[in-house]
Amino acid sequence: MAGSQSRFTIVERLTYKKLEIMRNKLRLEPDIKIREQDLINKKKAFENWKKDSQESFNSEQRKRELEIEEFENYLNSAKKEVDNKEKFYDEQIKIIDSSLKSIETISEITPQSCPGLEK
Repeated sequence: MAGSQSRFTIVERLTYKKLEIMRNKLRLEPDIKIREQDLINKKKAFENWKKDSQESFNSEQRKRELEIEEFENYLNSAKKEVDNKEKFYDEQIKIIDSSLKSIETISEITPQSCPGLEK
């Protein structure tokens, strides 16, 4: 009986080992499926990140372009304002020069009537 007991023990251990191997084998495929799904999810997440990053970049780029455009418009407006003021001041200077010229002409004709403007 010792021989049959030892065979029974060997068969039992081999059967247990076989069942363990079969369980491990069955776990292989779902493990791969899970990893494949993880890979698909990571690829999707990467594509979403890329899309979001591009949209964010485009938005920031447009914002900065608008800031530059706004500043260019402000600068052009400031230049026009300076030009207009210069023209206004030039016109005032011409009027004053003309008035001074008239006074000088009058002074040359009648020097007594304008004391202090004599040459």
